[in-house]
Amino acid sequence: MTRKKIPTMTGRKLRAGQVLFGILLGSSAVVAFVATCGHQDIAATGGQASAATLARSGHRSVALAGSFSDVASRVTPSVVNIHSTRVMRGMGRMGGVPRGPFFLNPFLRHFFGRGPTGAPIERKVRSLGSGVIISSDGYIVTNYHVVAHATDIRVSLPDRRTFPAKVKGKDPRTDLALLKIDAKGLKPIRVGRSSDLRVGDVVLAVGNPFGVGETVTMGIVSAVGRAGMGITDYEDFIQTDAAINPGNSGGALVNTKGELIGIPTAIVSRSGGYQGIGFAVPSDLARPVIASLKKHGKVVRGYLGVRIQELTPAVATALKVPGGKGVLIGEVEPGSAAGKAGIKRGDVIVALDGKPITSASRFRNLVSVRGKGAKVHLKVIRSGSYLTLTARLGAMPGVDAVASSNRLGGKAMGPWSGVRVQSLTSETRRRLGLPATVNGVLVTSMTADSPAALAGLQQGDVLMEINRHPISNLRDFRKAIRGKVTVALIWRNGHTMYLGWNLP
Repeated sequence: MTRKKIPTMTGRKLRAGQVLFGILLGSSAVVAFVATCGHQDIAATGGQASAATLARSGHRSVALAGSFSDVASRVTPSVVNIHSTRVMRGMGRMGGVPRGPFFLNPFLRHFFGRGPTGAPIERKVRSLGSGVIISSDGYIVTNYHVVAHATDIRVSLPDRRTFPAKVKGKDPRTDLALLKIDAKGLKPIRVGRSSDLRVGDVVLAVGNPFGVGETVTMGIVSAVGRAGMGITDYEDFIQTDAAINPGNSGGALVNTKGELIGIPTAIVSRSGGYQGIGFAVPSDLARPVIASLKKHGKVVRGYLGVRIQELTPAVATALKVPGGKGVLIGEVEPGSAAGKAGIKRGDVIVALDGKPITSASRFRNLVSVRGKGAKVHLKVIRSGSYLTLTARLGAMPGVDAVASSNRLGGKAMGPWSGVRVQSLTSETRRRLGLPATVNGVLVTSMTADSPAALAGLQQGDVLMEINRHPISNLRDFRKAIRGKVTVALIWRNGHTMYLGWNLP
């Protein structure tokens, strides 16, 4: 049987039934799917709840009349529209990068976004998203992908006033960003505790889907603690059946008290549109990230210095772990916070500061949000006995190590413009399956028109050498990227290879 092809906004075709993870961009932006992940936004469905449903949800502050008008009227003044503009170079109508002798044809150069001389044509890409006012002095939280690489950002308030916005900080690892506008008369939203949510609770989503205007829709909490989706580095998503559509990214997911309990971020869909499975960054994860962005302009995450793995039933039984919940320590970095605290390989951590550890992702999130210098108390099972150990966290290596600003140390980065890298950690080594002989820095992202991307460098590559200089850490990387001619030795999918490129 022939499978029906479904055209996408990128001009590519998808097989019928193919599932896509989508991070939702604005209505005028190009939707691009990378493997099973893409870039898009979020909203929610309409509907009403019965008195019995509301009573079971535990939110008695709402009149049991099947209407959410009072909640909507409190929340909507706090949700804004965000218009962002970014400049793309060398991306043609097909969204690809031309190679080979056919590119010599002037018509094809123009078709693929190049001028008569072969120089990349610059074009402006505009996208639309949503944001939430969190303070009366003009701070707004949104998704990182709504404002990523934007050269101009404007915020439209519900009262139709429009203001230019500045990015005060951004965190791609949680897909959050903090904006600031100079405006008066703002109405900040009240932030609630996402940890109080239960499956089945009624939630409302507020945003601007498809640019039609501010919209309030309804659904329930389908699940909590969703992780391992491959959408962001730090995942603890609220799953909801509220309708998610382009333009709602960065908006508000609220409970029936009108409290912000999540920032809508992504969907699972066969078509790229709403199909009942949406994800929001929970407020408990967003709160410390936003506080750090406001204070430092970046997120400095806590770092324990251990390699962890999920606790299987067989291992839990062998190690005498009651209930089979916790994380198993597979490796302890010498001199790390864990090493100094006395944590050993084979230990099982079952609680952190009194909070039970149910998965490796939850443990990782709890450690990271504590931040550098925080003191944490760990409940550990060792040889069938309970221990309580105290560790003072260090800073995660390579946090926000960026080479994407086109300048580094006051000198142009040339061939490395648009590239973002970070140090290798024990966790990334495990995830990538890196042998002990491979050292370097990990390429986490790059702009599509960067010289390195055009030369074939990819996200997930490990840079081992640059111009024959070995790379062991970020300091080595910064020293090695000077000059116009670049030859890099990379590790990719179990093999090493060389890439070379010049400044265009």
